[in-house]
Amino acid sequence: MKNARDLERKIRHFPVPNFTYSEEKIGAEKESVDRRDLFGAWICDEADHLFLDPEFCHDFEIENPFAMFLRHIVAEIGDVAKFKGWFGDGSPDYRVCPEEAAKLVGGDTDRADEILRGQVALNEVPKEISSPEKAKERAKWVREKAAEYRKKVLEDLA
Repeated sequence: MKNARDLERKIRHFPVPNFTYSEEKIGAEKESVDRRDLFGAWICDEADHLFLDPEFCHDFEIENPFAMFLRHIVAEIGDVAKFKGWFGDGSPDYRVCPEEAAKLVGGDTDRADEILRGQVALNEVPKEISSPEKAKERAKWVREKAAEYRKKVLEDLA
């Protein structure tokens, strides 16, 4: 907190810092980290009790701390990856190498989407259908594995 206060003093173009507010904000951030709150949900749920400005809260899907971290990593990769966001009770919304995924399954966009959603582990593709000319067989395998994945998710939720 002392480092944050010292840094605030050095930013001369901002109004005089409100150290009470700063300490509450930094304290809430520390509590969130201690709670392993990757998505920052606890801070926003407790904003009124923590006397935090409602503007401090974020759009959970695209501006939570973990989503911002992942977006930063994806930006370093370049054009082959796009990341929109991730909320804790769902799944990440990202696309990595969509053209390559489509090629793997002979252009079948539904199967490519199942790969891109992480419903199929490509490292489990059987060797006998791993060659480029076996795209149709791979697409069938992906469809089956994705169906198994969805079934398991539904069973786990029941």
